Amino acid sequence: MTEPPYDTEWGFRVKSKGEQAIANALRFYTFTDRSSGKCQRITLLYEPFFRIPEENRVIIPDFVIPEYCLIIEYAGLEERSYKFGLFMKVEALRKLGLPVIIRPEDLDHVEKSLNEKLKFYFDFEILAKCPL
Repeated sequence: MTEPPYDTEWGFRVKSKGEQAIANALRFYTFTDRSSGKCQRITLLYEPFFRIPEENRVIIPDFVIPEYCLIIEYAGLEERSYKFGLFMKVEALRKLGLPVIIRPEDLDHVEKSLNEKLKFYFDFEILAKCPL
């Protein structure tokens, strides 16, 4: 298996330019730790494995922000079989957390698109840039 070709500002590699843009846009996003009140950088996991026991299968989302059980999936292809697989994957991901889908047209203004999509699930800006 070959290593993904696109470097991110996080220090890990991803499989596509779209995933690279998403990861880089999330690089300096933060959250406020409720117990300490401190502003901390989010954790971004790339392609973590999740087991869904009821379905006896493993799901591999593109990105996960564990602090919010937030799943970000990049829907970068247009083929019919890919779209069907993506639909099935997103349905399974709903059992694990909150899935956010980013499409190629979102990449032109990826930070704005991420914020708009996150506001759909949360009535406040969950991820905000703040100096650390």
